[in-house]
Amino acid sequence: MITLLPIIILFIVAFLIVRLLFPIRFKALSARRFYQLIAVYIAVGFMAICIFPYLPNAQHIALSDREVEEKLEEKRYILEQLNEKRVEEATAYLQEQWTFTATQNEVVLDNNNEQGFSMMRLIIEWRDDAASNEIYASYYQLPYAYAGMDMTNYFITPQLSFANDVLSIVEIENRVTYNRVIPDLWLLQEHYEDHGWEDSSQILYLNVPKHINIVDKSGMIYNIH
Repeated sequence: MITLLPIIILFIVAFLIVRLLFPIRFKALSARRFYQLIAVYIAVGFMAICIFPYLPNAQHIALSDREVEEKLEEKRYILEQLNEKRVEEATAYLQEQWTFTATQNEVVLDNNNEQGFSMMRLIIEWRDDAASNEIYASYYQLPYAYAGMDMTNYFITPQLSFANDVLSIVEIENRVTYNRVIPDLWLLQEHYEDHGWEDSSQILYLNVPKHINIVDKSGMIYNIH
């Protein structure tokens, strides 16, 4: 995190530089003061861009436009592999695995979300295995960026429990606090505005025997194949 002291120092230095370049008299016209304040604002913005990444306690999570596009493409590719049952392609993104044993031929999927919206998506793969009642669950964390920052490693693995043939999925909310300077200039805003992430980056992949019926009360199923 960036402390308040460097920010204050940065504003003072920028103001002194502009004051030396454009001396202000107490009786100067208001229009002139207005333009000088704009000059200070612009100077602070560009100095922040140049200096903040090198502060000792700064977190280097900002991405360039090219890096954001690369992560978006990487995410789309891995999601496509999971949808095509090519789970071996997503091994690098596998975070955790579970095995649950059903006692009957029906399993209910439920979650803790009372808002009706889940950040995680379920992909279900049926398998021919009449002799087994075991359900294999795998959690994948795909690349995720927000406002030009890499937030992939800030997600928390969901909690899964299985009882009475009910698979309960508990999503854990995680809050990330960060400091960021965004000069309010149209030419600098494009980087933070243009990149959307249409699908969730948290994927729970379930491998289920065909004879077990799935009752979805979670609303999280993204694909079944």
